[in-house]
Amino acid sequence: MEKDISIKKFVERLRGEINLNLLKFVDYWDGDLSAFGLRKGDKVLYVSTYKMEDHFFYCSWELINEQTEETIRVLETDELISEEDLIMKIKSFFAV
Repeated sequence: MEKDISIKKFVERLRGEINLNLLKFVDYWDGDLSAFGLRKGDKVLYVSTYKMEDHFFYCSWELINEQTEETIRVLETDELISEEDLIMKIKSFFAV
């Protein structure tokens, strides 16, 4: 995964907290090195560190059509969420 160091560090921390084999990494934003996504079934989480302070993130929690991968509804956005809070929400959102 060719991503910004902030994303790489977060993914490594996440790896120590949850079993990432239960989720699928998605990269619908090829040119955005400061973002990645996680998916499980019809749920997608978009995570970005663009113009964010260290250890803080922008997130979009979404429901998608599993066949077309189009967004059905944005459930929630977090404009400035800490790393610790994001990990807790990931565990809850994806039930992992």
